[in-house]
Amino acid sequence: ADLLANEADVVMSLREIRPNERDRAFEAGMGDMTAQNRSRVLALDAIVPVVSPQNPVREISPLDLARVFAGEIKNWAALGGANAPIALHAPSVRTGLGQATEDRILGPVNLNMDENVTRHARGAALANAVSEDPFAFGVASYAEVGRAQPLILKGPCGRVLRATRRSIKTEDYPLTAPMFLYTPARRLPKLGREFLS
Repeated sequence: ADLLANEADVVMSLREIRPNERDRAFEAGMGDMTAQNRSRVLALDAIVPVVSPQNPVREISPLDLARVFAGEIKNWAALGGANAPIALHAPSVRTGLGQATEDRILGPVNLNMDENVTRHARGAALANAVSEDPFAFGVASYAEVGRAQPLILKGPCGRVLRATRRSIKTEDYPLTAPMFLYTPARRLPKLGREFLS
């Protein structure tokens, strides 16, 4: 919205631009924001499921991850944990990570986020809340896991995928989240051009 209103020169996002956003930017004379010279990947991060270090669960399948956030799995016993309800934590829907979580985890299996989820505007606050509650479950940015315990993703063939610097860099980890920089089709101020170079 700030880019469309000419209140920003560069936008950073943990998710790709959506079709309706691309269309609005094109109508506003900013060019095709999906074109090669309009976006660039600044860095790689990842969406990581996290629990408290006190929780015995250490791995989860991508499908079960989606089912937990959709509210289909409500008890830790279904995941090999204690017989206790799961307290869900997720990034705010106003954040790129929150939107990427829904797009990358729930979208592929056509599920929607459970209404009984505690939303956090800051990733560090989410990781801290999860780390202090043995029955909490959340997703965090790899960069903001903090004291929370990251879970290993277990594939249907039994292959396990751990979020590490290497697996994120090679994009072997399935929930890698590129950090995009988007720029409009206009000449940026000198400070913006120097920053990008």
